[in-house]
Order: sequence, then C-alpha cells, then structure tokens
Amino acid sequence: MNTINISDYRNKRSIAENQDSQNENGTVSGPVTPFTREEFDAAWTDIVLHYKNLGKDSIVVTLSKRAPMLQEDYKIVLSIDNKTQEGGLEREKQDLLEMIRKKLNNFAITLETTIEDSGDDTFLYTNKDKFKKMAEKNPHLILLQKRLNLDIDF
Repeated sequence: MNTINISDYRNKRSIAENQDSQNENGTVSGPVTPFTREEFDAAWTDIVLHYKNLGKDSIVVTLSKRAPMLQEDYKIVLSIDNKTQEGGLEREKQDLLEMIRKKLNNFAITLETTIEDSGDDTFLYTNKDKFKKMAEKNPHLILLQKRLNLDIDF
C-alpha cells in the first residue's frame, strides 16, 4: 500500500518554487539556442494551429491578430486589445511559453503583453452605423449598395 507523505509534497513544491524564482532572477534552467525570425514565425504558427485544433478560438484571435515582436534577450512582446484578452492569455501563458521554448530549444524566452489603445471607443449598435464604419474603410461598399439596390436597415 502506498502512503502519501506531506513532507515529500512540500519538498517537491519548494524545489519547483526555487526553479521559478531562479528563472525570475535571470538564471535559465535549460538550453539557450539562438533562432532566426523565420524559425520563430514557424513555431508561433504551429502554436496558433495547436490552439485552433483545441477549439480555443479566443486565444487564437489574441495570438494571431498582431505579429509578436522579438526584442533583446529573447523577449516576445505581444500587442493585445484589452484586459479580457490579457486574462485569457495569462491563463495559457505557461503552456504557451513551454511550447515555444521547446520548439525553439531556448528556455530564456519570455512573454510580455502590451495593451494597444485603438482610439475607437464607440460601439456600433445599428446596421446603418455599422455600414458607415465599414464604408469608411472600403468606399466600394457604397457603390455596391447602390448597384444592388441594397437596404442596410433590415
């Protein structure tokens, strides 16, 4: 019969906490292999596809909306839209980092997010407002509406 010993659990937990704190202090607990931007992009695409296959559409949108920026010391900076995306990414951050580190064989990789202000805080409630906003981006929609005699107030 196997028994569970609390002191064993505490010892394992303290070892894991020490490893985490060592990583935060700048020491790396794994290989640090340099990689190219192309290798990074391929690994990032694989990770996005992995999350897509899992059906985690919100994280897929967060990871694929803007290209991540690579900075010195293998820091990845990802621009996101809002706190909701930040919370979703925070829940997946450990798995995401583990996957990218293994794919690139570089355990010095870190991930940081920045919330990008879109400057557009207005909500479009009516179909007419939505159409106007889309037509600002693509004026050909007005021509299409006139040619097909479309009514946008449906």
